[in-house]
Amino acid sequence: MPTRSGIGIVGGSGPEAGADLLTKVFAAHRQAVGPAYRGDIDAPRVHLVSEPELGHSMELATHHAGVRAALVEAVGQLAGGNMSVVGIACNTLNVFVPELRTRFPACTIASMPEVAADRARAMGARRVALLGAAPVVQLGAESAYRGLVEEFDLVTPEDPDPLHELIYDIKQRGGSDAELVARFDAIVAPLAADVVLLACTELPLLELGPDVATIDVTVALADALVRAYRDEITRAD
Repeated sequence: MPTRSGIGIVGGSGPEAGADLLTKVFAAHRQAVGPAYRGDIDAPRVHLVSEPELGHSMELATHHAGVRAALVEAVGQLAGGNMSVVGIACNTLNVFVPELRTRFPACTIASMPEVAADRARAMGARRVALLGAAPVVQLGAESAYRGLVEEFDLVTPEDPDPLHELIYDIKQRGGSDAELVARFDAIVAPLAADVVLLACTELPLLELGPDVATIDVTVALADALVRAYRDEITRAD
């Protein structure tokens, strides 16, 4: 078993989301190290577990038990590989973070809603649009973001179905399709928010224009993972 700790990433919902978080972790670490960065040998040790079963998170109410079991197994693999800092590349799956923190107390498991709230707070945002899959934006028991209503004027699309369908289409067609960007713009415009939380790992894949103030929650998560990892390395030294 490896003795050096590292960053663990759970992907699969979707697979591109895990790869996207991986890329953003490397970028965040390079920026954190700064001019002292020497290349490959200074990159963090990272393990990515991409589990297709987690794709059922889009319909979490129907597949709750199977998704939960697959996620616990994936985090367990990372914990067993000494990945002491873990991030889940899916906003919907972050609803399980409190349970995972209890199951794997030796791991620092970052929370997408927590890092998103930190970013919105730092921007001074009050009216925050939450965009994500239906389990997220419906703000019920299966939404990891429901606690944000206590601090922000949180707005969501009146009908979550067009956004949910858009996310499925991004999974199939990628983020460079202009028609998908136009559909995103039509969903955002009526919300009139200070900032838009891209609380689905597919949404940051869209090639959006600069006129929409957004928080890429995946970037915020990557930054948090790198901070936790570097803090741990500093303590170990």
